[in-house]
Amino acid sequence: MVASILSFVWADQIHRPDLAVIQDTNDYFLGNLQRDGTYSVVPRTPGGEITPAKLRALGRIGQKYGLYTKITGAQRIDLFGAEAYQLPSIFKELNTEGFESGHAYAQALRTVKSCVGSTWCRYGVQDSVGLAVALESRYKGIRMPHKLKMAVSGCTRECAEAQSKDVGLIAVNYGWNLYVCGNGGMKPRHADLLAENLDEATAVRLVDRFIMFYCCTADFLQRTARWLENLE
Repeated sequence: MVASILSFVWADQIHRPDLAVIQDTNDYFLGNLQRDGTYSVVPRTPGGEITPAKLRALGRIGQKYGLYTKITGAQRIDLFGAEAYQLPSIFKELNTEGFESGHAYAQALRTVKSCVGSTWCRYGVQDSVGLAVALESRYKGIRMPHKLKMAVSGCTRECAEAQSKDVGLIAVNYGWNLYVCGNGGMKPRHADLLAENLDEATAVRLVDRFIMFYCCTADFLQRTARWLENLE
């Protein structure tokens, strides 16, 4: 974990042109290379929340640069078709509108998916959006062995699909149930229940420890599901 933090603080591979070549293409351009040679840009929208003003800003930027826009399964808006030379201007405009990188290209936290929770849903028993936003703000930017996906569901109906994520929290009447090491992909794995009926502060502490242990013991490019199978 310390090495992960220092790699971002030092970050010479980002600031020094002579070291830029040691990065992957996606890391260098802060976007995902597509099959036609253009890039996609994914701004961060913590917990899937976005204001009407920010929606208008994304629409304006997408229209200005002729980008194809799509809502992703991770509750984000992906902007496709950006040429490499357009990226600095796009990032500058996104930053001006209050957006930052969603790290869709990075070995780091991608998203914390959430349902609307108890704020709006008549079935919700906890504030899933509030916790999702807090978790995304807490862990964004931390370098990890591989990408990490999280989700928070406001009740056991599980609309956020937390049991298919690396870290998932599901609201119950007495707090939160914590699931770990799930994933989709070509070899899906249902997450394991790690702890039950946690208050929010305890849940966050357990997530802290899980992520630290994963970062310290997993191989590079090893997702949590395969990591756990190797531990077993």
